[in-house]
Amino acid sequence: MIPKKPKGSPRSYTADAIKAASHPTRQAILKRLQKGDCSTVELEEITGENRYNLYHHLSVLEQVGLVGSRLLGKVKEFFLKKPRKPETAFIQLERNDPEEREQLERLLEVVEELLPDEVPHLKKATRARLMLSFPWSDSDE
Repeated sequence: MIPKKPKGSPRSYTADAIKAASHPTRQAILKRLQKGDCSTVELEEITGENRYNLYHHLSVLEQVGLVGSRLLGKVKEFFLKKPRKPETAFIQLERNDPEEREQLERLLEVVEELLPDEVPHLKKATRARLMLSFPWSDSDE
């Protein structure tokens, strides 16, 4: 989820967050952080990225407000930002993840029911990414 928007239009801010969250390495980072806070060392193991590349990806996620970090002694720990009034929420579901398979199937059933002719080959979808925007995103609060 995304906290307060930086300078610029809400549209460009949302586009930046979508772009940041769309990279496969960043998706792996976000998916892991959904389960809880995580150190750089753990994220290196999960992503297979070297420290330099990993910090680049984490920096991109921090710049758009999806991820935060804190130092715990000499260890840097990362976490998902969960603001009370998010600008946008991203949901990722993958068929090859046993914990998400049923949720993806249910989502696809709803999409098929609501938009029966809009998405070809819907039953063959392997992942879904859903973005939600909130009414206060466009206000000056």
